[in-house]
Order: sequence, then C-alpha cells, then structure tokens
Amino acid sequence: LDALAAPPDALVAAIARAGGMIVGIGSDTSIFSMAAIVTGKTEFTAEEVWAGVLACLNKSDADLRRFPQPEMVLPKLVLLYTVMAHVSCRRVRYIATNGVCPGILATPSYWSG
Repeated sequence: LDALAAPPDALVAAIARAGGMIVGIGSDTSIFSMAAIVTGKTEFTAEEVWAGVLACLNKSDADLRRFPQPEMVLPKLVLLYTVMAHVSCRRVRYIATNGVCPGILATPSYWSG
C-alpha cells in the first residue's frame, strides 16, 4: 500500500463520515458479489475479504465453481481488499443489482440505516 498515491482527502473524509462503510452495487460478477460469496455475508470487512483470499489460494477453477467467474475470484478479492485498506473503508454493504445502476444512487432507501 505504501507505493500507492494517497487517496483524495475528500474521499477518505466521506468514508469516515459514513462510519467507515460504503455501499457496493453490481451484478453477480461484480467485485462486491465475489466478496459476498466468499464471506457468506452481504456486509463484510476488509479482514473478512482477506480471509477469503487465503481460503481461495491454491484452488483450481473447479474448486471455485461456486463463483460466477472462478478465474477472477483472486484478482477481484485482492483488489477489493487493497482499495478498502487504502481508503480506510471498514465495511462494505453489497446490494445486488442488474449491472451498475445509476438510479440506485438517487434512491434514499439504499442510503438510510
């Protein structure tokens, strides 16, 4: 993480104001879906994502067939863990969508509680 440029202060501040939680949306092949599958939760921490990385190491695609893209599990989980750690995101709440739907951004029920 030391080699990465510092994240924008506004982004870190917004995540901090949200208690360290972000909402991740996407389809069944999204980075957030992969993390939800590996953790067995729709809300997860960076540590839980990393535990999922470790659980998937040295597995064949056949071993990882519970994922919609077995060949992409490790790259996506490592990327998600790295970004979460880098921007001080403590938790992600995954909401399944049919792709990345911009309309969800304007729907208050997704942002309360």
